[in-house]
Amino acid sequence: MEKLAKDVDAKLNQRKYIEFSVFRFFDHSNDVLKKLLLQLPANACFYVCDDSKATEIFQFLTSSDVKAKVYKDTKEQSKKDVLKEFNSQKLSYIISKESLTIERLDLRAVIFYGMPKYIEKLYKESLKVGADDKPSKCIVIWCPQDLDAYTNLLEENCDMVESPFVDYCKSLLEKMKGYCEDSQCRRWLIRKYFNENLPPAKEFHDTCCDNCQKIIIRRIPLKLMFEEL
Repeated sequence: MEKLAKDVDAKLNQRKYIEFSVFRFFDHSNDVLKKLLLQLPANACFYVCDDSKATEIFQFLTSSDVKAKVYKDTKEQSKKDVLKEFNSQKLSYIISKESLTIERLDLRAVIFYGMPKYIEKLYKESLKVGADDKPSKCIVIWCPQDLDAYTNLLEENCDMVESPFVDYCKSLLEKMKGYCEDSQCRRWLIRKYFNENLPPAKEFHDTCCDNCQKIIIRRIPLKLMFEEL
């Protein structure tokens, strides 16, 4: 576990230009959400948990005259060819329910449209952006119904799997929810997940995450006050 924690630290340090952020809404059809999507960078990968969300994102992006496709097999094209288009920079966005092998250095954002099930997923996908050492983003867009949907699915299938496994999955969901709701540095929260003995964060940078930006803003008046004394 110690070796894994060191590996996570090293890889996150290599991707120091990734900004982590979370946006919470009461539902995924919120008008504010649509405004947010318009501000997202091009060259991004959307991860969704079901076909309805994939269709929603696809319709919204294409209605805005953006080149986007869903990673799935259709009569017109295989999902392998869709990924090939994205990796060859012929598409600005790709939308998928499963992890993708991204082979382009200019991937600017990984966006989870719906809370990911566990922090490991968030961490692994975040490493796919910022490979060219340019500012990039790892964004989670979620609402409370996401957690309810996952929990209900686990409970519906609890007869098919052993109870300890269901409890373990629920604990992972709670930790992911904690990441979304916590006010501490998100990069630190990821590292903390892999290393329970990690000391509290002491340094905060405005390019690190949305929480660090808030922490820095809260500290500015206090700093100015002491400079005036």
